Amino acid sequence: MRASAPLAIALIFAATGCGAGAGPRELDGLWSTGPGACEAGIGLRFAANAIDAQYGIDRVRLMERTRYTVERGGLRARVRIDYDLSPARGVLVVERGVDGRLRAVAHSVRDPRTGAARVRLDGDRVAAAFNLGQCGADAWAEGLRGRRIA
Repeated sequence: MRASAPLAIALIFAATGCGAGAGPRELDGLWSTGPGACEAGIGLRFAANAIDAQYGIDRVRLMERTRYTVERGGLRARVRIDYDLSPARGVLVVERGVDGRLRAVAHSVRDPRTGAARVRLDGDRVAAAFNLGQCGADAWAEGLRGRRIA
């Protein structure tokens, strides 16, 4: 009976979507700045508990312990991403535009030790890094037989 406990725990995590795997389906796949970067395999991937920068076959962890909240799904998705910066905590809100590109619409960082908060989009390097298009087929924008949904 004791030997089956770890298996049961693993099955619970798999069924609830915890552990390794993909982030929300609205952010599925590789997101990059343009077609050349997509062809080279350069961009960002939204994993279940992290955001990784991909450069070909290499990956670098950018944000750990991410938690996603899909505020609006579908073609015009809006996703809140909470992440830890030890000891600070960040919140990044990204949204897909009509053109299908992903853009940061809000970003804040709060230090729980001091209570200091920083909210800025103008000139924010993190927000600027999240101006991305999806590489490859786009499940949300492609209709039947590859037709774009208006």
